[in-house]
Amino acid sequence: MAKPKWEWPKKINLPKDYTILTIADFHRPPLATKGNKTFNAIHNAVGRSIMLWTMVETYLQHIFMTLTAPQGVGTSHAFESVTSLRDRTEMIDAAARVEIGRFAKQQLLSELLKRTELIRQASGRRNDVAHGIPTTRPTGCFVEPSRFAPPAEKPKGYFCLNIVTNLRS
Repeated sequence: MAKPKWEWPKKINLPKDYTILTIADFHRPPLATKGNKTFNAIHNAVGRSIMLWTMVETYLQHIFMTLTAPQGVGTSHAFESVTSLRDRTEMIDAAARVEIGRFAKQQLLSELLKRTELIRQASGRRNDVAHGIPTTRPTGCFVEPSRFAPPAEKPKGYFCLNIVTNLRS
């Protein structure tokens, strides 16, 4: 039985007020010198950012399932069991090289590989937000970089709501 022709996943209908993330949303803006008055706005922005990132991970799973169709639910569970975003995107890259490569669609393959690399880069910014530590300083409320982030990846200073909401809220 021949495998079905590879196609991009069908578009998911999103609410009208939903914004689509781009790589520019994950660029780290300059660090803030003045913080927010309260933590409420920061908590809301962090929550929204994490929820938006969940959509990125959901799309990755859709792409993987499309590339490996019709393998079934076991393939989905295998993908879900991998916790590292880098490993998940590398699974997609490997499946794409096999499946899209079979159809000699180099431009399509190149575009997908470029996008998974952009998502890997964006995940560092997501980690700034998701693992940041709320803190109060004399100039306001900030999110402090995680103490567990590798020194090369850690922002030098604090960021506040305008930095978090740069993720299109």
